[in-house]
Amino acid sequence: MRPHDVMRSAEMLSRVAIGAKYAFMMGLPGEEKEDLLATLDLMQAIARIKPGLFIMLLQLFRPYPGCKLYEECVKEYNYVPARTIGEWERSLNLLTGFENIEKYTWIPDKKFIRTVLLYADLANLEMHALGAGRLQRAVVYLVKKMASFRISRRFWGLPLELSLIVFCRKLRRS
Repeated sequence: MRPHDVMRSAEMLSRVAIGAKYAFMMGLPGEEKEDLLATLDLMQAIARIKPGLFIMLLQLFRPYPGCKLYEECVKEYNYVPARTIGEWERSLNLLTGFENIEKYTWIPDKKFIRTVLLYADLANLEMHALGAGRLQRAVVYLVKKMASFRISRRFWGLPLELSLIVFCRKLRRS
C-alpha cells in the first residue's frame, strides 16, 4: 500500500467509527533515515485523524528464511544467520526475545533505530502497564504524551521517561 491509500483507509474508517490497527516496519535493507522519518510522519498523520481510534505498532524488520529479503540480507549485507539453537539463543536480545539488532549489518545507525523503537513503544503503552494505581496511570499518561511529543518533534535526547518508569516500578514493588 502507498501512504495515500493508508490515509484514505484511516479517514474512511474514522467516519464510520470502526477501529483499526496499523502496523509499520522499519530497518529494512536499503532504508534511509529519511524513509523512517516519513513513516513516523505517516503514523502521526493517521493518529491525528481521530485520536484514540487507531493503535500504532512499529516493528523492526527481521529476516526469516524463505523470504526474498532474507536472501538479500545474506548475499548483499553479509548477514550470518544462526545455524543452531545455541547460536540462536546467544543472538537473542533478552528484553525483546528477538535477534539482536547488532547482527543486522544493513542498518547503519542502530542507536537511532533503537531509540525510535523505544519511543514508539512508550507512546503505545497500555494505561495499566505500570500498575493500577492513580499515580501509575498518571505516569503512563505522561510517558505516552512525552514519547509522542518526542516522535513528533524529532527530539531524542534526555530520556526522562525512563526515570519515571523506574520510579513507578519501585512503587509497584513496595
